[in-house]
Amino acid sequence: RLFKNVHRWELRRPTMENDIKRSNSMPHNNGKRKNIRNLLGSDVPLEESQESTGDLTPEKAVNGDIFHETELETKGTSSRKKGNKVNALLGTSFANPAERTFEEELEFLSVYGLPSLNNRGKEEEKMRLISWKELVPGSEKISKRERDQQEAIWELINTELSYCQKVKALWEVFYVALAELQKKQFLKHVDVDRLFGNIREVYDTCVSFWEECLYPLYKQCQQNKFRLHPFQIVDAFDRFEDQFFPYEEFCMKERDYVAYLSSLKNESAEFRLYLHWCERHPECNRMQLADLFGKPRNRITQYPLLLKRIQQHTDDEEAKERLHRLRDRVDCFLNQVNSALARREQVEMLQDLMGKIEGYVGVEILPEYEKYVSDVLTLNLLAPMPDVPITVSRIRHLIHDGDLKLKDSATKEIHCYIFTDMLLLTTRPKKGGKVKIVYQVQDEHIIHYMLL
Repeated sequence: RLFKNVHRWELRRPTMENDIKRSNSMPHNNGKRKNIRNLLGSDVPLEESQESTGDLTPEKAVNGDIFHETELETKGTSSRKKGNKVNALLGTSFANPAERTFEEELEFLSVYGLPSLNNRGKEEEKMRLISWKELVPGSEKISKRERDQQEAIWELINTELSYCQKVKALWEVFYVALAELQKKQFLKHVDVDRLFGNIREVYDTCVSFWEECLYPLYKQCQQNKFRLHPFQIVDAFDRFEDQFFPYEEFCMKERDYVAYLSSLKNESAEFRLYLHWCERHPECNRMQLADLFGKPRNRITQYPLLLKRIQQHTDDEEAKERLHRLRDRVDCFLNQVNSALARREQVEMLQDLMGKIEGYVGVEILPEYEKYVSDVLTLNLLAPMPDVPITVSRIRHLIHDGDLKLKDSATKEIHCYIFTDMLLLTTRPKKGGKVKIVYQVQDEHIIHYMLL
């Protein structure tokens, strides 16, 4: 429908009977002017009222909750601004969500924001800190050694805050925006779990570690006006292993997320537009999604270094000992993550090699029987190593590989793979081609002699 340039508000007056009932029920005020809202009802919008009428959305405008077909009149600067904004929105297909294009849906999110960000309250104040020197009076009078210790402690706190803001951008902008678009039937071909994995668990871990462990230290320093002690940092990391276990899964699948992201960018113009919109969001500060995927891995590798710096500037022997034990725990967790990543890389490499080996024959087979067993003759490099005690890892690893020349044939070149329990000789691999096994030795004594 077309609306005129000049509008006025339409007041929905109640019936005469309701007017009389309300008038009789109101107490007399000794000649004072009656409140017009009490007379007409609290649900009537008044142009002079400064009270909030709730969030203004085009859906409310179309459904007649706020605006009507009749002429509307606006008075005052604020009323004209609201009228102009609504007229601009109603001039597009914002009014009907079913008719919005992908670009208009992004514009709608720009105007009204994302749900996760709109629901923020005073808790957001926890994400803004000031320097410890402003919290502790007389900080300029303490020794250089103590200042260096406080700088190291607050470096851990402030870098954790910066990291939390990046993870919040990853979840509250990229993830939530994609979820909102898919609700409106856009980007339905994107597999959210395949793209983001368990980022919600990482996000919850990050926020809980900040709000429950590190932010209270800031509040104590703010209230007591006294500098922090290393013991407080050690106590903050008390449940580190239990809190950060979701990081292992996320770090292991980080490469998968980046690879899937790259494929989506190449295949979908709408997905590229969605990424561009998210990167321009104020919360993201032009950070790209591929870079944000690496933040959790980078953060857990920083903890040992930050704790070591605190320890280096600590003189108290008991505090140094507790910091040392904490570093060992964090290093152990980090080694656990690195080991999981190494195992995955080994598995992927062995699977790739198995896919290149063709027609492996472990024993001599008569030609008339070969056709019956050729389909099942495969070299399974992922199988546990035989004759290895249960107490020892039975996972096979590739130690080294390279090109060789056979002594009995100066022209025949082969490729050698040395595994934990096996020597495998194949034809030289060609780009995208298959290889054939030339020789295989599976004897630990022979392998040990060759390595020496």
